[in-house]
Amino acid sequence: VVASASVDEGQAPLLVQFTAEGLCTDTAGKFVWSFGDGTPASDEQSPTHTYTQPGTFLARVTLENPENDARDADELPITVAAP
Repeated sequence: VVASASVDEGQAPLLVQFTAEGLCTDTAGKFVWSFGDGTPASDEQSPTHTYTQPGTFLARVTLENPENDARDADELPITVAAP
């Protein structure tokens, strides 16, 4: 899986559009995004997330495909400055 973000730094509140490109398989996998800021995870392939506090966060997407016994992950650092 390959993750990308619309922005990787900016001032809070920082709205980020995440995108994940999956494995090359014939069956669908399950995406799980963790945004690194303690908020609930998302199971969307391309979620949006707003970082409200300053800091450096590690967003991580995991793709699981049990039918093909495949699992992959990618991470993106997001830096949020104080407003």
